[in-house]
Amino acid sequence: MEGSHYEQHHYEDPKFPVLFHLDTLSESMVFVPHWHQNLEILYFLEGGAAITIDTEEIAASAGDVIVIPTNALHNVVCTTALTSYYCLIVDWDFCGALGLPLDTLDFRRRIREPALCARLDVLAEELRGKAPYCKAQALSDIISIMVYLARHQLAPSRISLSETQSSRLEMVKRVFLYIDQHYAEPLTMDQLAGRAGFTKYYFCHIFKEITGMTPVSYINFIRCRKAKEFLTVKGCNVGEAAVLCGFTNLSYFTKTYKKYNGELPSSATK
Repeated sequence: MEGSHYEQHHYEDPKFPVLFHLDTLSESMVFVPHWHQNLEILYFLEGGAAITIDTEEIAASAGDVIVIPTNALHNVVCTTALTSYYCLIVDWDFCGALGLPLDTLDFRRRIREPALCARLDVLAEELRGKAPYCKAQALSDIISIMVYLARHQLAPSRISLSETQSSRLEMVKRVFLYIDQHYAEPLTMDQLAGRAGFTKYYFCHIFKEITGMTPVSYINFIRCRKAKEFLTVKGCNVGEAAVLCGFTNLSYFTKTYKKYNGELPSSATK
């Protein structure tokens, strides 16, 4: 499972403000919507997926490159048994320093272009090989990718989101942040709807429409994600992790944890 809500990126080396990794998803994996300021590029190697970017859904298969713009609410759902892709995240400030302002550049969302795939293959090979001065060469490769996008893959004029659509997306982001800050506390639908500024019925309907999850499912997902961190990183036992993450019934915690993490919480402590 991947993170949700606002995703803050951390770089081990501040002089290399880039994240690049190979991801593999199965149909059973849960990837809930999130957003971040940095640009994200997904290069699909095999399988298929449905990518939602704000209100737009895009089908991707091997050879497709999906460009996710800054601050867009997005998620990836595997539509085949397995799908794998490279994920490249390029820092906002790094691009700005190159004269590539991500707040004004609007790239095509789905690109199927051998020239771009070749550049991404070169980057992957460089980072895999870890030759001397690997990071310097990788940054050069990334600059080449960004310049290629800016020169050849700008989107035609795009219809802006309506005021209603923007309002709904911002509502979901506000609720994401609130849940992330208060997951250990009792949370009611009336409370969340109040935070969203809508009636409970309208809030639940829009939340499910945008995220594909009910508010209760999302809360449990976040709590189980946090619980895994308490178990694996902070050394808590199962009972402690349950309480710290807002579960008052240990049996329900165990059942819910297995549903979202694919294993019993006791397995995470071994």
